[in-house]
Amino acid sequence: MAGLEPYQDELLGTVTDDGSGNWLNLLAAKGFRIHPHAKGVEFEIKYAPRSGAHGELGDYAQRLLAPDGLPEAVLAPSWLVFRDTTVEYWLLDDTEWSKQRTSHRTDVLKRKTHRIYREPITGTPLVQSTEDFLTDPDRIAAALGDFDGSAGMMHKSRAKGHYVHLAAGIVFNLVESRCRTHETEQIQLELEYGAHLHHKSQTPAPACTHAVLRTHLWWLHHLLKPRFDEAGLAPTIERKRDFVQAVRDQHT
Repeated sequence: MAGLEPYQDELLGTVTDDGSGNWLNLLAAKGFRIHPHAKGVEFEIKYAPRSGAHGELGDYAQRLLAPDGLPEAVLAPSWLVFRDTTVEYWLLDDTEWSKQRTSHRTDVLKRKTHRIYREPITGTPLVQSTEDFLTDPDRIAAALGDFDGSAGMMHKSRAKGHYVHLAAGIVFNLVESRCRTHETEQIQLELEYGAHLHHKSQTPAPACTHAVLRTHLWWLHHLLKPRFDEAGLAPTIERKRDFVQAVRDQHT
């Protein structure tokens, strides 16, 4: 498979929002093919501010995605989408359950389990999660009926953009999130594997194992590490469920 270098102008120029808030939808309409290589599995490196003033939502993401000084192997379209949601959490053993209402006024219940991997040389943590969803109201009610009570509600605001690794043909997501519960705020940046990408005239890349996807993500982390350092961000393993549970424990 050839890389995406011949299509840089198309990738950078496809930024007009079609109303979906999804840049990959725009690429698909322009002749690109999107293939997630691990459906139902999420790979992400999380970062949190070390200290100091944090600015407004999107400030970190805009700084990290700025085109000036990006490594030659990576590009970032001028695309940043904002979204607000309210999420209710349940914590049961090692499983995280969360329910949120979509823009269509229907509920989605997500079940998520996490495992933390560390890069063998540097120890950089990576969170790998398996998730699935329930959308049928009766099944959601039946699932929640087994729980004693929720850990609480959390309001989440996010700004989402993307990096593209041209040679590998991979889209990575960069998500800045600000979550609040009981007047306490968690600020995080997440660098996530999004999907493999190729033009319709190309042959798709062979499927990657989970280990290879983790390696791709660590590679991008090290390539962009000077940017994260300059922004005052450091890797963290705190998950949303950890934040909600810690705040709940402070108020009970």
